[in-house]
Amino acid sequence: MKEIETWQNNNWVPNSQAGISLWDAHSFFGWAVFEALRTYRHKIFLLDEHIARLFKSAELAEIPLADKYTKEEIEHYIIETVHHNREFFPSDEEYRIMVFASPGYFRIYQDVDRGVEANC
Repeated sequence: MKEIETWQNNNWVPNSQAGISLWDAHSFFGWAVFEALRTYRHKIFLLDEHIARLFKSAELAEIPLADKYTKEEIEHYIIETVHHNREFFPSDEEYRIMVFASPGYFRIYQDVDRGVEANC
């Protein structure tokens, strides 16, 4: 059965399978920034402003978002996520979109998830 999907790490992932590693800075230290967006008449409200704030927040939190993505790419992923999941929402329902960014996986812990002790 098809379900709503999330764009995560450059892949479409069913919401029931989406998640982050325990060793990601987001879960390990709460080191992340986010933006909450919504639509009005199915048009994303203040999209440019939300993206600008996400990038500014990432910069202030020392999260290298701009090293990985452009503002245009993030805009594309947000819009694509709305279109990708449109079939799950009644035509009169508005959308809520959450965008999270973290520094990602800590390299020092790269072997922990694979059951190998990291050499320290």
